[in-house]
Amino acid sequence: MYRGYPLDLFMAQCYGNASDPGKGRQMPVHYGCRDRHFVTISSPLATQIPQAVGAAYAIKRANANQAVVCYFGEGAASEGDAHAGFNFAATLECPIVFFCRNNGYAISTPTSEQYRGDGIAARGPGYGLLSIRVDGNDVFAVYNATKEARRRAVAENQPFLIEAMTYRIGHHSTSDDSSAYRSVDEVSYWDKQDHPISRLRLYMQGRGWWDEEQEKSWRKSSRKKVSGPRLALLLLLVLILFLIFLLLLILFLLIIILLVLILHLLLLLHLLILLYLILSPPPPLSCPSLPDSPPHPPPPPRSPPRHRPPPPPPPRLSSAQSHPYPQSPPPPLRSPFLSSSCSCFLSFLSSFSSFSCSSLYSISSLSSTSSFSS
Repeated sequence: MYRGYPLDLFMAQCYGNASDPGKGRQMPVHYGCRDRHFVTISSPLATQIPQAVGAAYAIKRANANQAVVCYFGEGAASEGDAHAGFNFAATLECPIVFFCRNNGYAISTPTSEQYRGDGIAARGPGYGLLSIRVDGNDVFAVYNATKEARRRAVAENQPFLIEAMTYRIGHHSTSDDSSAYRSVDEVSYWDKQDHPISRLRLYMQGRGWWDEEQEKSWRKSSRKKVSGPRLALLLLLVLILFLIFLLLLILFLLIIILLVLILHLLLLLHLLILLYLILSPPPPLSCPSLPDSPPHPPPPPRSPPRHRPPPPPPPRLSSAQSHPYPQSPPPPLRSPFLSSSCSCFLSFLSSFSSFSCSSLYSISSLSSTSSFSS
């Protein structure tokens, strides 16, 4: 932002959208801008250090009267790329400034577990680098040291190493919980006693360069810059959801109307068929013509009836010889239609009688219950 990089591009890079200059090829918070000569960092630690040395060597050969500054932390200084970059910069006399931000922790590893020597600045003379250690929470100390290092790098092609001693108040990343490896009191002390922004604000207020009204106005404008695009995005999302809901509602209504029309058409077709059947004349009944049958032969002459003697009566059985079980008389002959009608009528009478009996029993039980309760 100090170089004029707009806030919209910061947010576009974090989201990796169409406005991102890197088109989503980098991880979040890996900013870069060709117009402002700002090269994005790499996710693996210390890979940017030899890359920066190569860019500085190209500038030296082009005699462009420029310098390269490379930022890294004390954790990256423990990588092999850092040692290779320091050695190449010193032997090739590249116009580069190595800026190490020593904030006390490499994610969760404190400096006491990273090295036993006198920090990172003490390594510079071993490679032939000019080195200086400054208070990283003092804005003016950092500015003056960086200004002098750049002057020497451009004028003398002399690489320079700056170690800025500071403290990381926040977490390393969104997946880091710093309370697991440091105390809350330690963080509170650095936040209240030695915060670089608080120190600069108090210094400017003491000189009359800043006051509370300017602070409130600046905070308000900053929140508006941050929340403006967010609010516009939220409104756009709500509008898109409303349009989707409206389209679904219209589609549902169209389906309902189509179903109603189909039902009406079916009903109309049914009525037309009924009207056709009612109004159309019945077809004439025509009996099929039978072919002429040959004449029947005359019946044969009937013989006179013969008189047969009556059958003898059945012999009577005694009581001992009679059948032990009385035989029932044979059932009378009935037509099948009459039999089925009678059976249906009898079944209806039996069911009706059972229903009447159950109803009478229910009425009697209700009456007895009411008399008992009374």
